[in-house]
Amino acid sequence: MNPIYDPIVCLLGTPFSQCNARDKTDILKQGKPTPSLSCLTSDKKGGKVFSRSFSVAWYKQHSWLCGSYYLEKLFCWPCLVLGHTKSVWSTEGYCDFKNLARSLQRHELSKEHIRNHFNLKNLEKNSVTIVDALSEHGKLFKNYYNENVRLNRLFMEHIIEIVIFLAKQELAFRGHDESSNSLNKVGKRIPQFVQTRWSSRSKILNLLVNEWPNFITVFDTISIDPKSSAESICGAIGHSKNLKSFEFAFIAHIFNDIFLITNHLFNTLQTKSFDIEYCLRKIKTTCDLIEKKRNDDNFLNYFNTAVELTKHTTTTRQNSKNELSCKMLFYEIIDNIIMQLNTRFSDTDKLKFLQLGDVTKFKEYSTTFPDSGLNCLKNTFTNIFQDNNKLKTELEVLYSDIRYHNLQHVYDLIKIFESDGLKEVMPEVYKLFALILTIPSTSVSVERSFSCLKRIKTYLRNSTCQQRLSSLSTISIEKLLIQQLKETEPFFDDVINMYASQKERVIDLIYKT
Repeated sequence: MNPIYDPIVCLLGTPFSQCNARDKTDILKQGKPTPSLSCLTSDKKGGKVFSRSFSVAWYKQHSWLCGSYYLEKLFCWPCLVLGHTKSVWSTEGYCDFKNLARSLQRHELSKEHIRNHFNLKNLEKNSVTIVDALSEHGKLFKNYYNENVRLNRLFMEHIIEIVIFLAKQELAFRGHDESSNSLNKVGKRIPQFVQTRWSSRSKILNLLVNEWPNFITVFDTISIDPKSSAESICGAIGHSKNLKSFEFAFIAHIFNDIFLITNHLFNTLQTKSFDIEYCLRKIKTTCDLIEKKRNDDNFLNYFNTAVELTKHTTTTRQNSKNELSCKMLFYEIIDNIIMQLNTRFSDTDKLKFLQLGDVTKFKEYSTTFPDSGLNCLKNTFTNIFQDNNKLKTELEVLYSDIRYHNLQHVYDLIKIFESDGLKEVMPEVYKLFALILTIPSTSVSVERSFSCLKRIKTYLRNSTCQQRLSSLSTISIEKLLIQQLKETEPFFDDVINMYASQKERVIDLIYKT
């Protein structure tokens, strides 16, 4: 009968770092040993003596736990393979079954264990074949090539996500053929005003304020042009009347200046959504700038500008809207805007924990841990994150790993965690990042809501000459099927592999094995 192979005994005799490349590959391929230990320990309770035995169910509950067949002791597989410090879990072996649960929990919280477990997962993922192990040059080249492929495939996943999202929502794609010989020509027209987010309206308002006299000239010309249709004439007369209205001009110039200030805040909240402290400073700066406009000098400036643009006489002014009522309106607008800003962002400081997921600052966090963000998380989500010590330890290990210092978004990190099986290594960190992804960077509601069927009909009727559009319409119609494929199948890998196999691509998308 052949003796049973016990890798733990081998590693205790020859550490993993001293093994040759072939042996390292074999150890990683075989994985941790999980024998059924037959040793018994005696215990006494209430005057009665009983025996304790080890249950193999512990192996499933703790993915890092392993056992030695000959020593009949428990070990930590990551610490045994990659550990640099001596402990009972990596050198001597654990056999105190009475206190096993408490010891397992204590060991899982140690930074050394989390780091070793994290590195072992990455090592297992990137373990090389025997052929490459025999050739150091081949190993380095393959690792570099596969890392480049991983980044390329991650980039392709983003593109696929964008295509699916735009097709599902029937949103416009950039990149249509707009050349002079295109078979998909569309007549030029002036776009109509539709319900959009306020930042888009501010651009229209700014253009209107800067070109006020020219707009009046255009609408007056349309209204007296005999070639204009009745609908165009009525619309032009209405717009011209509004532009010549003193109250409209007065309010338009006030809000134009306010929007010039709030637009910077809007852009900051869109691009710096993880840097809450910076966002809070921008919110305060915005409120201060609007507050500075609350004075009589600014009021007179808006008042006189409106008078000049609308050419109102003093008598007309006094009859329609005297200076006192305009001043009251001006102060009410400023006060209301400030109150709305303070109310809307009153609880923004409770989102300071978002900085914990700012991947662009992982290098900075490796030396200076963001304790304020962790304290905010503790106060805001006490019921979800109960073990803050473990969360902090996991974050410290993650921040110190240079492999994750060049990511662009926490979503990329979530994808890596899922593909590399790191969720079980850092469960608290994964839970935190999943929470961060559920919080939108803006509360802007859906801008439009049109019938899906009408959009598809218009989509096909106006763009039947573009070959790709039928496929995009299929994505829109079969959105439920696509969602099911994404959840149950290796959807992105299949799409990327199919794309890469159709013809030779400029970028590398297939891993070397």
